[in-house]
Parts: sequence; structure tokens; C-alpha cells
Amino acid sequence: MGNLIATSAASGLCPVNIGNLTLTERTPTLTSVSPFKGKKTAVRKALGHWPAPNEAKGNVLWAGRNMAFVVGECADLAGLAATTDQSDAWAALTLEGDALEAVMARLTPLDMAAMGPGATARGLLGHMSALYHRTKTGMDIYVFRSMTQTAVHEITHAMTSVAARAALSA
Repeated sequence: MGNLIATSAASGLCPVNIGNLTLTERTPTLTSVSPFKGKKTAVRKALGHWPAPNEAKGNVLWAGRNMAFVVGECADLAGLAATTDQSDAWAALTLEGDALEAVMARLTPLDMAAMGPGATARGLLGHMSALYHRTKTGMDIYVFRSMTQTAVHEITHAMTSVAARAALSA
């Protein structure tokens, strides 16, 4: 009988380097947090902050109505919030490079140029649901683990298109 070997969601798919664009995979601990009724202030205090819609504060990302994702260590919120380890349910990809907005324009109707560092948004990536987090150096993209191969394929295709267009313009 063989042994099972744990692999990351994008194992063998990343990194991808095309032109000055890079797509990499990260494997952070990811915890969803939904405060119990009347406990949002206590959760804010325990985490040090609670993000407003479409923003991130520190390692706490807005992820929807009354929901946040904590990337990395999460404070003990027993009795304050419903928490679930989402580390194995979501894939975390990072896209970096000068043509980031051009790549994202091919993948989502969201205006990524309008998203400054610290902004988050839920939206589509092709036909998939995604959570976007703009960082100082690029874009963190979270997709359901089961959609990772498709997401990497779609992002790689868009990266190739942008690089080809840049080569024609040079």
C-alpha cells in the first residue's frame, strides 16, 4: 500500500515567468472569521482591527459581508466568531510585474488599476469566483483549490497575450 503525499494546490504549475510577469504560489494558513451577533467589536479587539468592505488591514482581508480571512496566525476567537481553517480549501497565487493591470483586464471586469495597496475585492477570474488583494508589489489571488489548475491556465494565457502584445509594440 502506497503512502499519500501532501502537495500544494499549484504543485507543478507554478512558478510561471513570462516577460516581466511572475505568477507564484503561496501556501499560507488561511482562516475564515465570521463574528457572532453582537461580537464584532470584541473580534476587532482580539484581531487588532476589522477590515471595512474591500480593504485589508494587516493580515486580515475583507472577504464578504461580515466575513474576513486571516492570512497567517489567527487569534483565539472562541465564543466570539465562527472560525474555519480554509488553508486546504483555497489556493493562494501572487501575480507580480509591470503589466499586472493589463493581465487582470483580460481576466476580470474589476478595475485593478483603481485598487491601491491594501484593497480587496470579490469578483470573477474568467468564470471562477476569486478574492483579490492588492499588495505593494502585486496582486494576491485566492481561488477555490479545485479551480487552481484552471486559474493558473487562465492567468498564464493572459500573461502570454500581454507579453506578445508588448513584443509587437517594441
